[in-house]
Amino acid sequence: MKNIIFKFIAASALLFSACKKIDLSGPIDFSGTTPIGTNNVSFYTYALDFIKLPVNRYFIYKDSATGIFDSVVVTQSILETRFEPAHSGFPGTYALNYENYRLTLTKYQVSPSINEVWYNAVANSHYSWFWPAPSTGIDSNFNFYSTGVSNFWFPLSSSGSSQYNYLPTLTIEGTAYSNVHQFSASNELPANNPNYNASVFYWVKGIGFIKKEIRTFNTVKTSLLIRFG
Repeated sequence: MKNIIFKFIAASALLFSACKKIDLSGPIDFSGTTPIGTNNVSFYTYALDFIKLPVNRYFIYKDSATGIFDSVVVTQSILETRFEPAHSGFPGTYALNYENYRLTLTKYQVSPSINEVWYNAVANSHYSWFWPAPSTGIDSNFNFYSTGVSNFWFPLSSSGSSQYNYLPTLTIEGTAYSNVHQFSASNELPANNPNYNASVFYWVKGIGFIKKEIRTFNTVKTSLLIRFG
């Protein structure tokens, strides 16, 4: 009889400890935890198609201040899957397969004969490393960064220093473009700070950006699309 009572008490204690809630108000010992799976996340295709340009597409841009033309070509348009290990020290942590997109436009010069990166930006699809994220997901909320500032983001909305505007039409150097998406952003430093950086990009789906304005502490450079092909 005593043996039966002892087994009952032991089983009850084990059940109670298994069901006991974790107190999140104080420090928790996460040591010894292990990843519980891998999440897979990809870009929302509709959003990605705004910025994903074909390799070898060329653009001619005009500097609005100097009148100098820049001939640039899409030399890198890479969509790839990358792996992020589970974050150690957290319970319920997933490893993550996510998509990375990188766009590079290279400027070709005759004299001096040096090719230079004219524009380079990157976006990552990130869903979640933590529970209760599904095993697969579509990321419809991402930023496209260049030099630490967002040049495009989705959803198409405004927040803080990142301002979005839709323009039904916009004429650039005599060419009228429809359905133009304008993105204005900065690194949130004061304009008189030497490290200040801001940009305004005008994107047209299926073309690329038709105008870009880069502002730093003491410079403003505006590039206007003349033609592409």
